[in-house]
Formats: sequence, structure tokens, C-alpha cells
Amino acid sequence: MITTAPASRRILLVSADWRDIFRQDPTEFREKLERDRLEPARNEILSVAWANQSYDERRGNLRGIRRKTALQFAKPLLDLATYFRLPGIVERSGFSPEAVVVYDFGFLPAARRVARRHGATVVLAVNNMPSIYSATRRFGWIKRLYSQLLERLFVGYADQVFTINAAMRDYLLGIGVPAEKISVFAMNTIERDRAHIAAAKRGEVRTRLGIAPGEKLLLTVARLEAEKDYPRLLRAFATLPSNYHLVALGRGSLLPELEALATSLGVRGRVHLEGFVPRDEIWNYYADADAFVLLSTAEALGVVVWEAMHVGVPVVGSEAPGILESIGTDESRGLLFRSERSLEDFPAVIEEAIVGPQRAERLAAAKSYVATAIANPTTVNDIISPPARRVIYLYSRSKDRADFDRIEKREIHDGDLFGLLRLRKLGYKTDLLQIEDIFSANFCKWLRNFISIHFIHIPLILSPQFWRADAVVSGGALGLLVVWALWPFEKPRWVALDFNLAGTIAGKTTIRQKILAWALGKVSGVVCIAEAEIPELLKRVPGIDGRVSFTHEGVDLEFFSPDLSFAKETNLVASVGADRGRDFALAVSAAKSSNINLEIGAPSRHISKLGLFPENISAKMLTHVEVRNLYRRATCAAVILRPTGPADSMGTLAVIEAMASGIPVIATDIPSVRSYIVDGISGILVPVGDEAALVEAFRDLSINSTRATKMGIAARLAAEAKFGADQFALAISKAIWN
Repeated sequence: MITTAPASRRILLVSADWRDIFRQDPTEFREKLERDRLEPARNEILSVAWANQSYDERRGNLRGIRRKTALQFAKPLLDLATYFRLPGIVERSGFSPEAVVVYDFGFLPAARRVARRHGATVVLAVNNMPSIYSATRRFGWIKRLYSQLLERLFVGYADQVFTINAAMRDYLLGIGVPAEKISVFAMNTIERDRAHIAAAKRGEVRTRLGIAPGEKLLLTVARLEAEKDYPRLLRAFATLPSNYHLVALGRGSLLPELEALATSLGVRGRVHLEGFVPRDEIWNYYADADAFVLLSTAEALGVVVWEAMHVGVPVVGSEAPGILESIGTDESRGLLFRSERSLEDFPAVIEEAIVGPQRAERLAAAKSYVATAIANPTTVNDIISPPARRVIYLYSRSKDRADFDRIEKREIHDGDLFGLLRLRKLGYKTDLLQIEDIFSANFCKWLRNFISIHFIHIPLILSPQFWRADAVVSGGALGLLVVWALWPFEKPRWVALDFNLAGTIAGKTTIRQKILAWALGKVSGVVCIAEAEIPELLKRVPGIDGRVSFTHEGVDLEFFSPDLSFAKETNLVASVGADRGRDFALAVSAAKSSNINLEIGAPSRHISKLGLFPENISAKMLTHVEVRNLYRRATCAAVILRPTGPADSMGTLAVIEAMASGIPVIATDIPSVRSYIVDGISGILVPVGDEAALVEAFRDLSINSTRATKMGIAARLAAEAKFGADQFALAISKAIWN
């Protein structure tokens, strides 16, 4: 659906300008922008182009930056140079684009680099079929292979594709562009040239070229290049009577060859190769033409066919897709001279076009068709919108995407996803990425038994999804992080969630720790979930200051919430979690001494080594719903930890889940927990390994229900104010674009 476009947009146009029309013919340059619906009358446009000389000039709201290069005939090297040089050119210009428009698949990687920096939309304006056109040129098979390679590699880099007709739409669908990305606009040279059309002078061209009133004038407007198939047109023209003239407008590399061919065919005196003709004069040629002919082997549209149709000139064309679409397969708007037809058939086709009995009907249908086509009001402004940024998450352990549906059904919470689903509310496209997306499930299961969770992600370097992402979020994947840091070309931004990065780097005494510290120095942002982690990290990773931020870990406030329908069990303490530093043995010992009921929810690796439990203690693995319901029954929760470093950020998710459920938390007094619990207000902090203090805390909150209730209310309020999963996602978003 087309919406009302804003008054002005900032557009970066990336191209080549070998004729230097920005400086030498600014009128033509502006007309090309108008033709391609870039709205130069109201948009601020920075045109950055390769050229034969360098300069930076402004003309009103149009600015042209030209950079000299000798790579005109070395397309792969030109594409590579664009990738490396374009971002710097744009940054130095001070221009912040809302859209980056390119006409060439090879420029898409460079456009994407700039767009990522500025939050801009990448628009690929496609006016031809590169892999088909390139095949018609010299060394065509090599150029076609390169065009096909560019299409395959970079088609996904465009946020929007702006093209000219249904034939081009089909071509784009065929190379993998999603239909929802494609917008069709009218390449409307007619509306732009209304004044020129009205001023066209009939007879002026005939007089100048010496074409007598009784003689016929065939017109073609096309570059003198291979895909226009001028040799076939000249040979076909040679079969016409001597009272026919062929006038060709356009310049190109085949001029000497075509002049020689016309001479050898004996028609040189009746073939007029006029070269480039300005827009205000071209309509004089249409006015004097008896028929218009275009026999291209490759043609995406042939806007000149529309021009001839509009002014009532009969059209004869080839079956090239764009021409066929305009004429119609039923030849209701013109006549087809297909490639398989004999040249001797050409005179009959031309005669039918000029004086045939269906001439009037075809001309009327053609004019109506063009009127409908150019009525399309779509401009580039209509398709510019902030692209949905793509973020992928790398988790330490495999996850099932079916959990997304279970979260929707409230069967489980999304705290373990660390904002993946919450970022979607901010307009991101998010997904997880794991080796199971590349290899078979059985192979991955075997692989995970032998490879560290930090290195299991390295094969993801082979995934196109990894490279197409705008950002990667991970709390681990340190092996892949090093590979990412070494990659010298465009890559997604990387945000590290810090659960114990400072501890992992430690004192940077080993080569592994030094490499990891270097790689962390390259990330876009680090989100610490404990304030105490920041100074520890800054000590170990010089230069990262400004990219490190603290935010509270996020909890699913809707899933974990108080529920008054559950009766509180005044002597019940819940202890849930799977952190490697959990000290369940101390919790069990304190529970025995304090005679409270302790229910543990933990994996068997934590439980099996605790031995047999007395009647007041139970332990088993719990589902998410069972954990939530346990918190709703319990008086308080216990998160007892054995710290492994000065800022080990463990246990925080269990703390905030209990607090969101409206119960106070008894926790070990370590730096990470201090970022969440206010001692004596929303919970009780006990010294590391202090069983006596833990027993006292158990007894206090199990006996003093009033205090426990008051603390539980404070805990829930704190969770709502600071620990929401949506707030956590917002902090990740800020870190991505830090």
C-alpha cells in the first residue's frame, strides 16, 4: 500500500558517471533522476560516482562527488574499490542518508555498509537484466558469469528493489528477490517531456535529412550496442523498397561496424545514424516517423516504445521481455517481428504496421496502455522506511524454535532467550542460529559432546544467515567471536552479554586469554548484567570504554507474577537454578538446622551428589510452570552461590524470577547479586559460606510473615521498575548501535 510520502528525503545515489553529466549536462542528470522517480525537486540527493576526474560540487539540493578511477573496464576491481572507499567518502561529506540507491548489484555490499552506519534503507533500482544484457557484450560469457555471481551473492543485501515493469518483476523473482521487496514504478519520460511533446515540429527532421514527403521514415532509439541487435535491423531494412529511410538515435561502441555494414548492404545513404539527441529534440523525430522499430535481443522495458505509442507511432518490436509486455503477446498494441522470422517477412510486417486495417485499433490500445502505465504514482519516497534490522542470537546450548509457540501459550517464559522475542517489539527481525541449522541432529549431538560451548559455533561461519544479520548477540561463542574479529570485510555488529567475561580473560596470562581480550576489544558493545563487572572488564580490555554498559537482566514479568489464588506456605523456601556456582549443599545443611521446608528445583548433576534428604527437603527438576507455582506458594527464595571471581554474574536470573513472583530472596552477598537485591528491603544478603547467617535468615522470613510479605511487595515493585525483559531488550538495542 502506498502511503503519503514525507516532504523530503536524504538520498545517497551510488553509480558511475563516465560522461560526467553531473557537470557537463546537469539538465540531463536531473531528468534521469526524474525518470527514475527519485524526486530531485524535493529530495536532498548526494550523488557519489566513479568518473574520469575528481570534484565535489553542489547544485541546489543536488550534490555531486566524483572520484577519478582507472578501473572503468575492470568491474570486479571497481566493485571492490567501492566497498572500501564509499563509507569514507560519505562520512567525510557529512551527509547522513535515509536511503542508499544503487543501480548495480556489485555496489550493494558498499551500500549496505553505509546503510548500517546510518540506519538507512538500501534500494536497488533495477532498470535492466544484468546477466542477460552482459551476455551480449564482448567476453559475454565471462561477464554473464560475474553478473550471475553478484546476483546470487548480494541479492539479499537490498531492503527494497525498485523496478520498471512486470517483466523485470519476473526476472527479479527468478533470481530470488522476495515479492514483498519489489515495487514497480513508471519510468515516465512522457509526463516529464509534456512541453517538448507539445512543441514538436513536424517536418523538421525530414527536411534536414532530405527525406521527401512521399518517402517512409522508420525510427529506432537505442544505444549502438550488441543487445539492440542493429545488424539484424539493418539487414531487415535492406529488404525494404528504396523509398524507406532508417533513422537511429543513440551512440555506442558499434558505430564503425554499423556504418560498414550499411555500406556493404547498399543502404548507407538511407541509414541516418544521428548519435545522441537532446530530449527537447527527440520528439521531432517521433513526429516525422511512420513507424518505430526496436529489435533488441534483451530489453527490460524499452521506454522508447512507450514514447512512440503515446504519440501515435506504430510499433514493431522483437520478443524481448520488456518489448513483448508493451506490445502484448496478442499484438493488440503493435506488431512482433520475432527472431525466428525470415528477413524477407519484414516488408510485410512494416506495411501492416503503417497501413494495415487494424492500425487505428492498435494505436488507440497502445496510447491507452501507456496512459495507464505512467499513471502509477509510486516514487522512491514511498518505499523508504527504516529496514527491519536482523539480529541473530547464539546460545551456549541448543534451543528448540518450538519454544516460541510455547512462550506464546504461556507454557514457558522467555527469560532464557535474553531478549530475542522482545526485540521484535522494537521492529527487529530476530532468530537463533545454531549448528543444528546446518548439520543433522545426530551429528550435532555427537559434536556437542566433544567441542566446548565456546567453539561449537565456529561452523556457523558457513551460514549465509550469519553474514546477512545486522547484529549478533551472544553470551558465549568466544571461538566464533575471534573468527569474526579477524574478518576484514563487512560483518554484523557483535554484542556480548557479559556473564563472566572478565573471569574468562582472567589475568591474560595465556595466549588464549590474550586472543580473547583482543577479540572483545573489537565488539560493538558489551552488556554487563552486574555493575561490578564493568571495572573488572575495563582492566582487561583496554580501549573498550564507551562500549561497555550495565543493565539489569530481564525477567518475564507476565509469566512470573504473584497470584493470590495460591495459599502461602509460611515455612517454605524455594531454591531453583542451574548455575555452575550453586551451593545447594550449604542450603540443605542450613535447612536441616533451621527446620524449614526446602524445595530445590535443579538438574540431577546438582542433586545427585547431595545424598539422601530428610522429610523437610525435596529436590527434582522442575518445569517453568512448576517453578512459577513454587514461587507463588513459597515464603521466600534462596539463591546460595560459591563465587568463582570478583564479578561472576551468576544467579541473577533466579533472583529476579523470584522477586517478580512477589517473594523476597535470601542470596549470597556477591557483587552481581548486589545489583539486584537491596539488603533488608527486597531480600537478605548473607556472607559467602556463612551457614549461621543463612540459618538466621531462613528462620527470620519463615517465622516473620509480615516482614516477608513487605519484602515481597518491595521485590515485585523493584522487578517492575528495573528488571523487565522489555527493558533488557531495549538495552541490547542501544548496545548494538552504540
